[in-house]
Amino acid sequence: MKKKILVVDDEKNILEPVREVLEEEGYLVDTVTNGAKALEVYQRSLAKHPYDLILLDIVMPRVSGLEVLNSIRKNEEARGVPTGKGVPIIMLSGLRESWLNDSYQDGCNDYIIKPYDPDLLISKVKKMLGEKD
Repeated sequence: MKKKILVVDDEKNILEPVREVLEEEGYLVDTVTNGAKALEVYQRSLAKHPYDLILLDIVMPRVSGLEVLNSIRKNEEARGVPTGKGVPIIMLSGLRESWLNDSYQDGCNDYIIKPYDPDLLISKVKKMLGEKD
């Protein structure tokens, strides 16, 4: 079965190229443009085919990526998922240091600085999914 990835970013000029790169690698990709929708589709996916990985922008209007990250990790905790065993989450951001430190403290697995390098993106995705590069 193909691996399923959720990409969350409010910038379509980031969202679409990321989708294309991932689909070219054979992944099933869903995209959403805000944190509230990300939480909705994440929750819905748990009933049928949960996401294997989430790529998540940090800065978005209304519901930030950090809020989405916290909500997902709290949901996993409530379902009895051990810390560190939940869905891998890679943060996407044009920001540096402090936000990324917060992301790690809140349970992200890795990050990619925008503008992103497609080869680095695929390398990190494969690593998080336990696939060979």
